[in-house]
Amino acid sequence: MLRRIALGAVLLIPACARSSALVGLSSSSASFTAADGGPDPADQIVSLQGARNLYLGAATWTATVDRPWLTVTPSSGLIGRGQTVPLTLHASHLPEAWTGATSTVGAPAIGLGAWNGSAMFVWTGDPTVPGTYYDPATDTWSGTTSLVNAPSMRLPTRVVWTGKEMIVWGGLTALGGTPLNTGARYNPATDTWAPMSTVGAPDARFSFAAVWSGTRMIVWGGDSGGFSYKNTGGLYDPETDTWTGATTLVNAPSPRGNLSAVWTGSRMILWGGENPSKFNTGYFYDPVADAWTGTTTVIGAPAARSHHGAAWTGTEMVIWGGGSGGPHLDTGARYNPATDTWSAPTTLVGAPAPRASFTCVWTGREMIVWGGETNGTLIDTGGLYRPPTPPLGSDTATVTITPSQGDSAVLTVTFTLTP
Repeated sequence: MLRRIALGAVLLIPACARSSALVGLSSSSASFTAADGGPDPADQIVSLQGARNLYLGAATWTATVDRPWLTVTPSSGLIGRGQTVPLTLHASHLPEAWTGATSTVGAPAIGLGAWNGSAMFVWTGDPTVPGTYYDPATDTWSGTTSLVNAPSMRLPTRVVWTGKEMIVWGGLTALGGTPLNTGARYNPATDTWAPMSTVGAPDARFSFAAVWSGTRMIVWGGDSGGFSYKNTGGLYDPETDTWTGATTLVNAPSPRGNLSAVWTGSRMILWGGENPSKFNTGYFYDPVADAWTGTTTVIGAPAARSHHGAAWTGTEMVIWGGGSGGPHLDTGARYNPATDTWSAPTTLVGAPAPRASFTCVWTGREMIVWGGETNGTLIDTGGLYRPPTPPLGSDTATVTITPSQGDSAVLTVTFTLTP
């Protein structure tokens, strides 16, 4: 089987009449082709050009790339009036892989968490035990959180990162205890907790799904106790400490708990769960329109499951782990909403031990799976998963050339992988 890699370059150069147009790019297009399993394609050259009206005769510049599969060499330098600097573009494909295990030194015994932009924050659910951080770059656990005004005891719960704060909401007072609809916000910059309003909050629940939309936390589904599953939800705005509405019931999924959710940038995808049988279906929710807008295909979908994890890579949803009614799973798959297709199952080589009810986060480059339980035994182990880079289909990278003077030049690169 051949895999074709196509890379197109689109030149965006400010008009010459503008004095701020001090650097430009020469290439209007480029293409790459590679055989499946073969070497990376030959590099391509795009020229960075200094304008004749360059202030002071020269400028420093920096190239930044927003996709890991594309590199630009050199990535910075000095350019003078009318000078041309060749930039080498290299497109590479990395196969999927489990790239290592997480350290257990200093790891908490239990907890759920979220990625805060530089580390995975894990909250134990116990107001007497501080939260802590895992840094995948150094494979270390470090740091603790204040316990002043920390949320009350709750297991399990959900943790959502807003870009500024961690939100902990819902859960049970203890395993087998009373459901909650309270929560608190943790600000790592000030190491402080603040309580959340309960006015207009959804019914008390646990085993629900929660995502951050960029402006609000969306809560949906879960169990209000006694296997009373929900198909309702709510939206919370931390800036105003208010619950701003409920999710519509029109075309909503059937009630379920122990499901997963990811945010794509415009919609929430819910997948799987139980009531009490397991599901392998998924649904899309648009909070702007307050509308359920479609379902995921079941063709090629992983086995129906609950208590699993999910992460959004920027183009795909990765599902992993959980349970289908028997022993816990170490399997998963990737879903592409642009094509409504599931990939082949995730590799088992180097995968962590099967588990359920664990933390699953996306770092920007890889998925971290941590904690949870394996058939009744709590575990403090984890693993790091790298999906194929880029994924099958088309992916777009932006190269931004930023000079010390004037406007930036932007190169848009499209990388297409076909089976």
